[in-house]
Amino acid sequence: MKEGTTIMKPKGRLLKAATLGVLMAITALSITNPAKASRPIFMQFNFGMVGITRGQTARLSTLNAGREPINLSLNFTDSAGRLIKQSFETVEGGHAIFLDLTPGTVDDVAGRFQIHASIEASGRGGDGSLQIIPTLEVFDNETGRTHVVLCACDGSV
Repeated sequence: MKEGTTIMKPKGRLLKAATLGVLMAITALSITNPAKASRPIFMQFNFGMVGITRGQTARLSTLNAGREPINLSLNFTDSAGRLIKQSFETVEGGHAIFLDLTPGTVDDVAGRFQIHASIEASGRGGDGSLQIIPTLEVFDNETGRTHVVLCACDGSV
């Protein structure tokens, strides 16, 4: 070997090539902005039992605080789990929907009955979630005064 001649080792070439490849891949990923895949999401909200009587209305409300439209099923059942009233709606982002139940819509001789409300929501959450704000309100039909407001729970303790 002549003095001043450098021999490049194969490991050095491989390391440089791998480093260059990784840098090119990182650059390509940072430049491109892949579209976020939206996946179907299902959520269920339940409220505790409340009693309503003649002259009162139970209102089940949902606000879609997100941007994407959502499909909703608003449900009222009695204490035995029988469906009393139901509504299926598609709600655009930033909009709200409600379903009212009055004792006149249910055959009840006692004048007071226990109800349970629930909401089932589905949609395509672009960010992986649905942004829903559900409430159950019981108010006086004559005065409009609210007697009870409940927020939904997921059933865990």
